[in-house]
Amino acid sequence: MKRHQAVDIRISDAEILKGNLFTAENPRAQVLILPGTGIKQGFYARYARFWQDHAFTGLTIDYRGIGDSCASLKQSRATMHGWGHTDVDAALQFLQAQNPDIPLLVIAHSVGGQILPLAPSSVSSVDALVLITSQLGYVGLWPRMQQPLLHILWAAMKPMTLFLGYFPSGALGMGENLPKEVALEWARWCRHPDHLFGFSEQLRPHHAALQIPLYSFSVQPDFFAPQAAVQALLKRYKQAEVTEKIVDESSLPRRVRLGHFGFFRKVGEGHWDDILQWALKSL
Repeated sequence: MKRHQAVDIRISDAEILKGNLFTAENPRAQVLILPGTGIKQGFYARYARFWQDHAFTGLTIDYRGIGDSCASLKQSRATMHGWGHTDVDAALQFLQAQNPDIPLLVIAHSVGGQILPLAPSSVSSVDALVLITSQLGYVGLWPRMQQPLLHILWAAMKPMTLFLGYFPSGALGMGENLPKEVALEWARWCRHPDHLFGFSEQLRPHHAALQIPLYSFSVQPDFFAPQAAVQALLKRYKQAEVTEKIVDESSLPRRVRLGHFGFFRKVGEGHWDDILQWALKSL
């Protein structure tokens, strides 16, 4: 029996967002799983099936310019703020149309937790939020020893991207290659002390307006999301009722390494039920 079906979510006459719908029988709630930067939706399929098994209808998506939502990388018009404002908003509205009378949970990995509140309908449609290794990306929030490498990366990203017409993040072990404007905007945000909030007049983020239960799961050490950056993002969700879980890897068996991505792999399964129980109480 097929566990999911591919769905097309219309962005405009010319653009389609590709997703997979994991329909639960008699669903008690719905869950939207938002990817990290350059991560294809297939990475989250096993986790979506976990929620499906517990009566949550789930939706995974590929942001425009990534995976199935990428017809031509060099011709993609995607932006990082557009991932939130347009792609996430379309996914929220799609799920609401499926079952308008049941709660909606968002589980956001990494950048997903930054861009969700850029979606205009996030304030009215999201009933609870889980952040998985989500952070504010300003380079100054990283440990000092790591900052020189990151400064080189963000400085090199613009000329490399303009030369190639895209950013070759795949070759650097950073997920899928990124559309040009996504990469350029990402670099701007990460070099600004207020990150995306430094461009708030154009972006109009709604983080502070979300009066919802919020569960933050983070890991230390995590090169991609140090604790200072995790806490900086949580502070932007000023009205959320925050529950935190910080996993110290030094307390785990030697072979157990979660890092930035392990939560969604088999090694992270031991933490899934905790979040499920939190969601059942919060929705």
